[in-house]
Formats: sequence, structure tokens, C-alpha cells
Amino acid sequence: MRDLLEGAGSVVDQVTAFLGPALDGRDELRQALIDLELVRTFSAVEPQSVAGIDGGFAVERTAAVDLSLSVAVGVEGLSDSTTQWDSTQYQWWTRVSKHDVDAERLTRGVMIGQELAILRHAPHTWRILDGSHLTLVIQLNSALTAFSEDVRANAIKVWQDLETATALTEASNAKNIVAMPKYDSSRAI
Repeated sequence: MRDLLEGAGSVVDQVTAFLGPALDGRDELRQALIDLELVRTFSAVEPQSVAGIDGGFAVERTAAVDLSLSVAVGVEGLSDSTTQWDSTQYQWWTRVSKHDVDAERLTRGVMIGQELAILRHAPHTWRILDGSHLTLVIQLNSALTAFSEDVRANAIKVWQDLETATALTEASNAKNIVAMPKYDSSRAI
């Protein structure tokens, strides 16, 4: 962990080197998008509340154990009139276990359960989920069909605590949830 934190400055420098030119030329880039008619102005609407939910995970395989961590967070914005929460919403989970090839499958599955729990309880007009609805099913299924019986049992326990089945049903049926993958292999805008 210390090595990771000590290297953070270098990562920031590298990201700045890649993104700096784009940020410096953002006015020209925006004009190019406008010229291509990819940016349009629509009629104004009343501000509504919005929340975005995302998650992340890590599995560190040490010489002796697997250390798994997952976290999901809900953020909102952009003004006082559209905020509903009094603080950032988050879920976190850790597990130290013997080595298991399926540890990542469990950790991803838990992360999805955490995202769904935050999404389910978000009182916002619009809720944005990172990924597609299918992503949720794929990751949950991956943990549920792991070869490791221990992984399957742990996933089920966490999901019961988070009420994941109910949250998935609600997420699949709610008309105010926008499931938005942020990345695909296309380079098209």
C-alpha cells in the first residue's frame, strides 16, 4: 500500500501529460464537435435531482492470503436545490481469505450488490448507473456460478444482507434509472 501511495504522484504526472493537451485545446475540440453537429442545444428544463452510482474493487494476492476489497459510491449534484443526501453514500466490504482463484469473481459480485443497494435507496428523480443492466446480471452470475463453493456461499450471504435480488428487480424495472456504459472499444464520438 505504501508503494502504491508513493507512486501516486507519478501516475498524476502521466495522466496530466496525456490529458493536458486535450484540456488545453478544449475550446477547439468543442468547436469541432459543434461543426460536426454532435453538440446541440435543447429547450431548458427545470432542474431535477440526479445521482450517479459507481463501484470499484481490488484483489491483492499476497504470499499468504487474498485480500479483497470492494466499494460502491453514490454522488449527486449539482446544486443545493437538487441534492437529496446530506453526505456521500457508500458501501465498502473487505475479506481476507485463503488463496482462491475465484476471489475476483466474488469481489466483483459484491461490488455490484453494493452499487444496487445505493441505487435502490437513492431518492433522486434520475439515477445513473455505471454500466448496462446486462453488466449487473453478468457479474452477479459470475460469482454465483464460481467453482468455489465458499465464494458462492459468501456472495449469497452478502447479497441477502444487501437485498440484492430486490434491488436488481427494481433497477430492471425503474424508468428513471439510466444505465450508461462509459467505455466501449469504439473510438467514435
